[in-house]
Amino acid sequence: MAPVGPIPDLASSRPSHAFPDRAGNGGRASDAGAQGYASNPATTGRPTYRGPTATVPPYYIYDNQKVALTDPEVAAYPVGQEIPNMITSAPTLTRADIDGFGVHSTASSAWVLEIRRKLVTGDANDVQFDDLNRQHSFGLAVVDNAQIEHSYMSSVGKLIFKP
Repeated sequence: MAPVGPIPDLASSRPSHAFPDRAGNGGRASDAGAQGYASNPATTGRPTYRGPTATVPPYYIYDNQKVALTDPEVAAYPVGQEIPNMITSAPTLTRADIDGFGVHSTASSAWVLEIRRKLVTGDANDVQFDDLNRQHSFGLAVVDNAQIEHSYMSSVGKLIFKP
């Protein structure tokens, strides 16, 4: 079973003169706070950290479990040894005000993703769901930072609250 955890709160818009602060980031912007992931930094041409074990998967390292790689460790690794590139932690501040839960079905090769947040967050960057009779359009993208195979909605989603 997948854990419930924070989903980084980001928004995107068409980069244009209407959003000059987003133009350099492909139209993406986020709420305040840390994003919750970063690349494993390089030290003298090699990754700086490994996970609590030297095996992969997983292809990520929890920030609170990272272990500094030593030169003798690296020298002992066989050719082709994989080391995770992403270091993950929970997003912070208002960037962490959305929780999610995901379950994958191998039978249907599909994911079910549940998302929750407060209806009214008080954050000027968030849509406020203070009128439950209003329909809201949205899109969703799931990015695994593998540089390929990102998932996104190819059509506009509609959020409608039932009475």
